[in-house]
Amino acid sequence: RKLSIGTVNPTPIFDENATLISLPTEIGNMTELSLPGPPSGYDATPIILPLATTGELVTLSRLRIDGSGSHYIPVSRSYEGHDWERVSGPDEKLEYLCSGSVSERKCQVYLPKRDNSIYYLALYKHSL
Repeated sequence: RKLSIGTVNPTPIFDENATLISLPTEIGNMTELSLPGPPSGYDATPIILPLATTGELVTLSRLRIDGSGSHYIPVSRSYEGHDWERVSGPDEKLEYLCSGSVSERKCQVYLPKRDNSIYYLALYKHSL
């Protein structure tokens, strides 16, 4: 499909194998992501995440369990309607593709399968 210069493509061009994830509805609780394994031929699972809305912070984290215990590892965040962004740490090289109109904007990321790790989302709200 060819786009001419100056046009905006409002339709996200996401991986057809990506799983759309719903954001948590309970404040402060970590919600485990039940992810399918990577599709055939992939080494990571593509997911699509909606953005946090005004007054919200949503975090994506990973819990790694190994011989030395459990380790909480921040992965990324979305807040106040901003695109998902990675945070410093072992997953800082993940790339987020964000697309769509303001009200329908979403971001895609490929989450690598990591042994002994579980991904979680958490929702926080703020108001003055």
